[in-house]
Amino acid sequence: MKDTTSLNDMDTKLVEMARSISHNARVHLSGFHVGAAILSENGNIYVGCNVEFDNYTNTIHAEEAAISAMVSAGDLKPIKIAVFTNADEPCFPCGMCRQSLFELGREDLEVIACNNKNVKKANMGDLLPHAFHL
Repeated sequence: MKDTTSLNDMDTKLVEMARSISHNARVHLSGFHVGAAILSENGNIYVGCNVEFDNYTNTIHAEEAAISAMVSAGDLKPIKIAVFTNADEPCFPCGMCRQSLFELGREDLEVIACNNKNVKKANMGDLLPHAFHL
């Protein structure tokens, strides 16, 4: 993983879409806005934001929402995802979301973690080096 400020046009588009959708997050408990934008192998982009529920168990992560939108549309292979948070430092997906992303995109899936100040990049193989798969 490395800090980077150089983004290509598609990376910039994904970051902007993730930032924009993060404003729709329902975060009445944590105040932790998260937006995700997934680029599929077919060139389509799907977005999602986190949705908190009072019992937290039903909370939907932004990455899950974007994955659900992608799969619902008939796309099955993500190649890149941008995750935007309002945290002090960029946050990569949680372990559960990493596993889901790994199963769909494998180790080469590119992950862009960003906030309003910084951008970090990694691939799923770096983030989840010993992923579970059947």
